[in-house]
Amino acid sequence: MVVFAGLDANPAEAHSAHSTFSLTVIDEDGAKRTYKEVRADQLVRMIQENGVNVLAFDNLAELAPFLNRLVFELSKLERNVDFVEVAYDEPLESKAQKLGLKVEGRLSPTASSEVVAELAKRGLGKKLDFFAPKTLIKIVRRRVPGSGGSSTLRFKRNIETQIKFLAHRIKEKLERAKLDFDHHVRESSGGYSSAVFVVYTPVENLRGIVYSSVSRDYAVKVERVHTKFKYKPPANPQRPLIVGYDPGMTTGLAILDTEGNLLALYSSKNFDRMDVASFCLRYGKPVIVSTDVCTPPQAVKKLSSSFGAKMFYPPQDLSVQEKRELVRRFDSQKIKNTHERDALAAAAKAYLFYSQLLHNTKQKTTLEGISAHFLEVLELVLNGKSVTAAISEIKEKYAVQEAPKAQPQVSQSFVESRVKELESELELLKARVLEYERRIVELNEQKNSLEAKITTLLNERDQSLRKEREVAILEQRLNALQKVLEEEQTKLKAQNVLFERLLWMVKQSVNGKLLFVNILEDLTLSSVSAVCTKKQEVLYVKKPSSFDKEALALLKKAGVLGLIVPEKEVSTPFVFEEIEMPLVSVSRVEFYELPGVNVGAVSSDVIKTISEEKKELQKRVRARKMEELRRMLVEGGAFED
Repeated sequence: MVVFAGLDANPAEAHSAHSTFSLTVIDEDGAKRTYKEVRADQLVRMIQENGVNVLAFDNLAELAPFLNRLVFELSKLERNVDFVEVAYDEPLESKAQKLGLKVEGRLSPTASSEVVAELAKRGLGKKLDFFAPKTLIKIVRRRVPGSGGSSTLRFKRNIETQIKFLAHRIKEKLERAKLDFDHHVRESSGGYSSAVFVVYTPVENLRGIVYSSVSRDYAVKVERVHTKFKYKPPANPQRPLIVGYDPGMTTGLAILDTEGNLLALYSSKNFDRMDVASFCLRYGKPVIVSTDVCTPPQAVKKLSSSFGAKMFYPPQDLSVQEKRELVRRFDSQKIKNTHERDALAAAAKAYLFYSQLLHNTKQKTTLEGISAHFLEVLELVLNGKSVTAAISEIKEKYAVQEAPKAQPQVSQSFVESRVKELESELELLKARVLEYERRIVELNEQKNSLEAKITTLLNERDQSLRKEREVAILEQRLNALQKVLEEEQTKLKAQNVLFERLLWMVKQSVNGKLLFVNILEDLTLSSVSAVCTKKQEVLYVKKPSSFDKEALALLKKAGVLGLIVPEKEVSTPFVFEEIEMPLVSVSRVEFYELPGVNVGAVSSDVIKTISEEKKELQKRVRARKMEELRRMLVEGGAFED
């Protein structure tokens, strides 16, 4: 189901920072919903809540005071919405009356929004492109490293390496999707500190390719780019232009005509290739696009290709000194920054390279009477044709009749004057040659000096890297030793605790309050034999249920009075009763175990407890034996019950 909405401004607040709108939503089945005071920042939510597919306006002229604010808010829409202007060619009231809609007098904002929505529902109006067919992808740091030593540098390099890796991945994805894009990066020692991609397609086409995301160290932002409502018609669409282009985070642009005159010099952030093309077309048609580096950036290649222009680049990167020389003849106050200077230097270098060709082409085109087609002739010449062949092709194309060539009348005085001018120019050129030769010597000296500096810097860098590696190795060793030290300190603390407990036990033993006992895991012959080499009064046994009869006999022989056992093992098996060996629960006595050794200590009162338990055990054994004897006598007939 298609949902239509009409929007109109409330006039009392049209020029206010708090302007509101009237909004009417109409479903395909005719159901209407009207909202009278909607702020710009509420508009997106209402459009999405109502599932609006088409948003219609009266005409953009009435929305002019707050159009950019409105478009900014609409850029936040997460769904595809078409924008329509219904009253672009005649007043809204007239259009509504022609279609049979009831209109009485001037419409209120609410009524106007309803009429606009109704007209859009009937398919009237022209579609608006509020958003340029391009998308901005930014990769930026979320955490900025503070000042510090080598650890801070490693942290910074880690983030920059991640951004560089992510930028390469996004570039590969865009290339696989065969999308047209430009990208600019801000390089740093560890990789990239930021990266920007301008993709020449709507944001909807990037779904499934690149997403906005946020991590601990960096963020990826995918943003649609809204149209800037600024249009300036070209001053002269047939004027050939020489464009100097310095792409980057901040773009520099310089435009010269074929006489070398500066027409425009501009720089801006987020000034992408589409903006550059629109800016150039205000002044004419680019025929030469130039750069100041010997390896042209992709953005320069693409701009040149889009205009079918000749691309110019120097045999080697222009030095700062050479750029200053190239822009010296222009007004220095117009050059605001290095981006504009670089663009202007590139354009000036291209002009100097092609100046003779431009002059000859202009002169011959004028003499042949086709100066109106100078642009087309120049494009052919720049693409490799001779001036004569290019002129012939254009004349044939437009069937231009040859103008009779004027026979100039040259006076003797003119010839003499011209000779003097040429002699002056010759002297000037000789002076320039000498100056250039001097500059070559200076540049060679500078080159040698810079090469020496580079060698020194490379050596210093290598030393610095070696030091960083050594520091990293030492830090690793220090961390390992620190870990070992902490482990040893933990062990030492445990040993100290054990020693203090043992010392206390010894003192208590000397005072007759504690009795040292051996600790056995079970009552196998091997474990009992190991401790019964001398007389033992008491033993602690963890698993008395695991025993050998020979071991029990050995306990009896060694004079063991009783066994201390865990509480769950206290139930006396019959075999222990036979040898009158009492089992005393550890919960009934004070028992101290020394960790790491098979020795413990028990309160000396245990002897008394074991003796009492042994007496009880002997009573139970005698009683059991008397009961067995009585039963035997009864069974033998000696007694009757």
